Amino acid sequence: MRSLFFICIFTLFHHSSFGEYQYFKFDSDKLNISEQRYRRYIKPQLKNIKTEYFYLSKKISYESDIVLKLRNAISNLREAYLEYEDSCFNKKGTANQDLCKTGLNVLIRDLYKSNQLIFDLRNDLISDLKVKHYNYNNYINFSGYLDKIEIIIYEIISHLETNRLISNTSYQSSFQKNRKIPLKLTKIYTLTNLSITELIAKDARPHFEALLYNFIIPVEENMLKSFSPEWFKASLGKLNLAWNTFHVNIEKGDVDISKKNANLVKIMHNRWNSILKLIF
Repeated sequence: MRSLFFICIFTLFHHSSFGEYQYFKFDSDKLNISEQRYRRYIKPQLKNIKTEYFYLSKKISYESDIVLKLRNAISNLREAYLEYEDSCFNKKGTANQDLCKTGLNVLIRDLYKSNQLIFDLRNDLISDLKVKHYNYNNYINFSGYLDKIEIIIYEIISHLETNRLISNTSYQSSFQKNRKIPLKLTKIYTLTNLSITELIAKDARPHFEALLYNFIIPVEENMLKSFSPEWFKASLGKLNLAWNTFHVNIEKGDVDISKKNANLVKIMHNRWNSILKLIF
């Protein structure tokens, strides 16, 4: 089994087209992904890969640290709103109204903070003269994403402010959860991810986009926010394919990258391979 794995890794490293890669075969029942191994080794390594991905994307682009703060803020808002819904719109009607009010106030506050981050982000990019003639179109696209995010945030705020106004009134019982809000939060989360890759240099952008959507986000949702060993086993072939495609294209492709940043990709690659060696 181990020899088959390394043969497939070798095959992956000698192709450059995503469509030509083959999944390596393995018996998922034999993979050793215990909770102890996950907590002590797998999760920290995956978390480091994620952190290094965003650090690297910043180093090869003109993006600001604030865009990552915005992404984290919106990601946290998605989770916080779902918790608020589960607690305050349960069918049994046993919600603690004081806690619901507090949760609602926190949500509204954090939504306003997210919009402030958008303002700060625009100001940061312009004031530091990061927008130059050769990347002006990228900034226009980037700014368009921010406009859409800002509008949706205000739509959500409007709905939640209405909820706050009618709380403790005779109209409160008629106020139901809005099923569109989780979808809107997911949409602005997606727009934030698009805005991040928009600022990456043109030659590297497709590779960073592919890794973000096929590796970073799935791992973040299923292995960093929770422990989902069955998902990891089922997705391991796709994750390995996504990672090795990125690694080959960045290290051996036509991407203009410094030696220091290339070394960081090697570190990330070693982290991923160390996880595979541990579980096989």
